[in-house]
Amino acid sequence: MNEPNRNIPPRVKDFGNLSIPPMRCLKLDNGINVNVIDQSSSLDVSRLTCVFNGGMAECGSPSVARIVPSLMLEGTKSYPDGGMAELVEFNGARQAFSVEPHFTSMVLYTLNSKAGDVFPLFPQTLFDPQMSERAFEVVLDRHVQNVELMLKKVEYNASMHFNKLTMGEHHPLARTEAPDEIRSIGLDALKKWHSDLFRPSLKDMTLYLAGRISPKIEDAVNDSFGQLSVSESGSVKHVLVPFKADEGLSVRTHVDGAVQSAVRMGMRTIGRDHPDYITLRYLVMALGGYFGSRLMTNIREDKGYTYGINSFLLGQPEGGTMEIVASTDTINERPLIDEVVAEIKRLYTGDFTDGELDRLRKHAMSGLASTLDNAFEMMDYYQTLHTAFIPDGYFARQIETLHNLTADELTRVAREHLPVDRLCISVAGI
Repeated sequence: MNEPNRNIPPRVKDFGNLSIPPMRCLKLDNGINVNVIDQSSSLDVSRLTCVFNGGMAECGSPSVARIVPSLMLEGTKSYPDGGMAELVEFNGARQAFSVEPHFTSMVLYTLNSKAGDVFPLFPQTLFDPQMSERAFEVVLDRHVQNVELMLKKVEYNASMHFNKLTMGEHHPLARTEAPDEIRSIGLDALKKWHSDLFRPSLKDMTLYLAGRISPKIEDAVNDSFGQLSVSESGSVKHVLVPFKADEGLSVRTHVDGAVQSAVRMGMRTIGRDHPDYITLRYLVMALGGYFGSRLMTNIREDKGYTYGINSFLLGQPEGGTMEIVASTDTINERPLIDEVVAEIKRLYTGDFTDGELDRLRKHAMSGLASTLDNAFEMMDYYQTLHTAFIPDGYFARQIETLHNLTADELTRVAREHLPVDRLCISVAGI
């Protein structure tokens, strides 16, 4: 066998044509559709996710929205006082949850060899939780302690006030709750939100099944969910309030005991329904979305103002926001902010080199390729399409936009959608 010549770097190949496999639909006995991605090369595991219409915006209280699924994992009427958690763990499985702006997801991971034992437990967690006073007090206290801890962190305070600037002071997605407000929450309020949200419905509930999916796994899902009595109508209506952001405002928050400052900069901008959104996403990536980006090169490597700085674009049905995130020593706050403004203005000049565009394409394509790594990653993509209201075909449009990306197009989008006079700045620190 010939030894490789280590003086010659390996050839870098293009990704070629990337495409994401479609989901398959499994129809259960009661009419529930299950979205399936089966990857035979996966490990012998499965993940079942149940997504319900309704999240922080619809709940009205971000704390109630987060506490309810946490309390559901504490026990069911058949397996009270932590018995469900112990049984799930005994079988090598895991339950988790995610609360998003307009959806709440409950997740079950299991070994396929235990699927027949574990899947029947999942509907009990969802629809028949114990929600006892004792468990409620434990979960509530845990949530209060977590919020109290977060309020001591500069990053949390900077983000909290940045959201108010870019979404609106009283926007449903910018709500915050103090520990005293959380302590005043009663168990009845949690039970009401559970009864409103977690119910078998053809309109309010969507199932996603991913992993190595055999007929035996499909039968286990059908035995568990296909026999439920389901409603054909929906009850939770999405609360979509357009962002009404301030422009050009700054806010500073004092945090006791802070040793550095957290800086959040950005603005309200276009949403995913705008034809320039994907190009803007790549522009924001070029600005600060990867290690070799402009902000990282200038502010971290050259100036040394921060260990890390990132920029990203978030698209919601209410609108889009561009955000830049960094932490720095207090004496470097102003220089860091000035350099960020200078880098945004430099985007207007069109000084994108062929080398920079090539690095940007490769980084973006790497991210898209990672979506295809395994069944869970691919299903995450499809779930995000659902929960972020992203139109079909988004994966292909990202690749098409990337292939056609030019310096002139990036420059135009920068001038139109990232005006520095609209920058909002939130700083939290000493």
